[in-house]
Amino acid sequence: MVKGVWNDFLGIAVERSAQVTMEPEEGTGLTGCVQFTGAWTGTLLLECPLELGRQVAAVMFPQAPDSLTMEQSQDAIGELTNMIGGNLKALLPSPCRIGLPTILEEASGSRSVPGERLISRLGFQCQGQPFVVTLLQRDESFSRADSGDTRRREFIRVAAHFEAVLRSVRKAVTGGPIHDVSIKGFSCRCQKPFPVGTDCHVTLLLGEPEDSVGVNARARVVRASHDLMAVEFTEMDPASYHHLRNLVLHHAADSDQAEGEIKSHLGLKSR
Repeated sequence: MVKGVWNDFLGIAVERSAQVTMEPEEGTGLTGCVQFTGAWTGTLLLECPLELGRQVAAVMFPQAPDSLTMEQSQDAIGELTNMIGGNLKALLPSPCRIGLPTILEEASGSRSVPGERLISRLGFQCQGQPFVVTLLQRDESFSRADSGDTRRREFIRVAAHFEAVLRSVRKAVTGGPIHDVSIKGFSCRCQKPFPVGTDCHVTLLLGEPEDSVGVNARARVVRASHDLMAVEFTEMDPASYHHLRNLVLHHAADSDQAEGEIKSHLGLKSR
């Protein structure tokens, strides 16, 4: 599948390589990401060096690699990730939705996604450059209540492709791409997670910064690892709650179930 996409779309041959690993220095790698929701939930990642991103963009846009912008390299890897994901989607249980591709610029090496387990990780070589395609699937054990409770989570969580910004009471700032979100909270990737128990102010950016469309809330960190963080909302203004509700309903595989959960919820504390 991966070979077919590269050959058909770019006219470039790639070869499988069991020796390939991706451990680039910070700022020297690109990772394309698409997420699946519905009957099958998971994430597809395509990791490559910036140099390979430039080579791919030079074919896509056609122009000299040295004249290409970072945005063009990102667009090229994002489109490739999307095409591989589209081919994979046809093999997954229905109904299954694929989200828009996003790009993570930071170096990886042990790329992971909150609440997902590794299905496959395949290495390839293209024109002397390595790249890795990783498939992750939602781990149902992650979808249990916190603190070791074996009950199912109260709320449907949906994939979301937005940014989160968190500010602690001590004015520290962190944030990153959101992995999934529910009416109760969200998980996101970040380089410097706050410790568990940290109270913070959260902004979920639902559009361009100048659009001023977002969800603003008070929240608390309930889980954290070296680059992942799960956050629970504690207080939210009515306008933000309206945006969050619409976001969850729009992306939910079963909007009726999501609507029922929201209606039965006693609600967040207003402010």
